[in-house]
Amino acid sequence: MQELFRIEDVYGDGSVATIEAVDTEGRQVQLEVPSSAADELHPGMVLVLQWWAASVPRVALDENSTGAENTDENVVVETVGPPSGSAMRPGIDETDETGKKSIDQDRVDKEFRALIGLD
Repeated sequence: MQELFRIEDVYGDGSVATIEAVDTEGRQVQLEVPSSAADELHPGMVLVLQWWAASVPRVALDENSTGAENTDENVVVETVGPPSGSAMRPGIDETDETGKKSIDQDRVDKEFRALIGLD
């Protein structure tokens, strides 16, 4: 799921900063990030959040455990979210001749502008 929020406040001290934002329906979000990630954020900017949820088994590890004894081949993991990695990353299409992902910056810009209502 992808949602847009307008940043209302950015504050913090030490190593953690808090971003407070609200969407057009009045829903609020508060996000804690490393202070260095919030250095250039300010009220009025758009915060784009993309998220999904997954059900995964809890693994109870003690200090001597490697986790291998908790492996279960029959565990089913349910996820709710994007159907593929490419849906999460607009503008990243085919691989180039070196095998690296190519980025269509114009497409990324166009989709972002559409998300924030500029196109």
